[in-house]
Amino acid sequence: MKNLLIITQILVLLILKFLIILKTDLTEDEAYYYTWARKLSLSYFDHPPLVAYLIKIGITLLGDNELGVRIPAFLLSLLFLIALIFVFREIDKSKILLALYIFSLTLIFNAGAIVITPDTPMVFFLLLTFLFLLKSYENEKWLYLSAVFLGLSLLSKYISILFLPSIILFFLEKRKLFSKKLVIFLLISFLIFSPCIIWNIQNDFISFKFQLLHGYGKKEINPSNILLYLLDSVLVLSFPLSILIFFYAFKGIIKEKINVLTFSFLFPYIFFMLSSLKTKAEANWPIISYLFLLIIAIKYLKESKAFYVLSSFTFLILTIIHIHTMNPIVKFKKDPTNRLRNWEKLAEDVEWLSERYGINQFSANTYQLASILSFYLKEKPYVYSLNINSRENQFTIWQKNKKIPDTLFYVGNINENFYKHFKEIEKIGVSKSEFREYEFYKLVK
Repeated sequence: MKNLLIITQILVLLILKFLIILKTDLTEDEAYYYTWARKLSLSYFDHPPLVAYLIKIGITLLGDNELGVRIPAFLLSLLFLIALIFVFREIDKSKILLALYIFSLTLIFNAGAIVITPDTPMVFFLLLTFLFLLKSYENEKWLYLSAVFLGLSLLSKYISILFLPSIILFFLEKRKLFSKKLVIFLLISFLIFSPCIIWNIQNDFISFKFQLLHGYGKKEINPSNILLYLLDSVLVLSFPLSILIFFYAFKGIIKEKINVLTFSFLFPYIFFMLSSLKTKAEANWPIISYLFLLIIAIKYLKESKAFYVLSSFTFLILTIIHIHTMNPIVKFKKDPTNRLRNWEKLAEDVEWLSERYGINQFSANTYQLASILSFYLKEKPYVYSLNINSRENQFTIWQKNKKIPDTLFYVGNINENFYKHFKEIEKIGVSKSEFREYEFYKLVK
């Protein structure tokens, strides 16, 4: 009866996630990755290219719509659960269903099954890297398959490099740190990652430089950011269940001390904690750590009455969050799920007014809004991201040798620097919805 209840809860959350995919709009970042998929390349300014390749497959099979863009995330989340079964066959077969349950109850992994970002393929391929590393303890024939999946993880997101010390530790444990096998392992991984390296060589290492400096330009240290970092960890791992998760994870670390599993959690987690002293860490940055934190916790977790009370309460909260994401139960301005609503209304307002003024070239000042317009305008046109006083991005590269039209339909706010670039700036309208407001301008160079 207990197992049936767990399986039912897992299936309910899977169904809700698929319904969210069908019933909500893309987020700005998803739309940005969609623009990449329309212009396939060896790599991109912000991240390696795998997310774009996956979206390209999705939209080729299912069309230029939300389902086409997001289906890779949903399918990878299902494959992730299957891979998890094989991981716990190596660790503790009795914990397989528990592992599926806890990962299904974890907020950040729920989000990764809906919203397509580089994190989704990264954690999937890192889990496979770890799986075949485990299998290599008994049979080294699996070692090079682990290298392949590490390469694919690197091709998903740069922070996969933080798993490399765990690889070194594995070879150290096997007393083969200075062996040919380690050299071959690294060569396989970096060969798969090589499209990204080649692209960076061709583009003056612009992506590597951006990631190395991203968020670390500030000189001052803010210790309060560590508290926010810890709070984010508790929330994204699904409070209140996350309290037990951390308890059993640290209990496991004390018992196992430093090995590949515990180090895979501790190294990236401490890395981003220290990084947060200089800049506020985003909630998803330590996602590599969360993957291994959960595995450790599940390995040592006892299925007590407290666990089932907290997990049931967590399931209820997650169910409400999923339903709210599709249809807001309570409306408030800073609701993060507002990012998944009403973009079609903005696009309709843009199209109506652009026809009235006879302007068919569109622009915004940020890559996020330019990407949203590229996806939701009917003809799916190229939308210029002006980047006036905004950070560089993939549009910077695309527009490097591209002449910006003399007349533009502009969506967004105007700052004083616009007057250095345009001789005529005329406000022609505004789009209002319950979630956001955007001004429309006619810009003439």
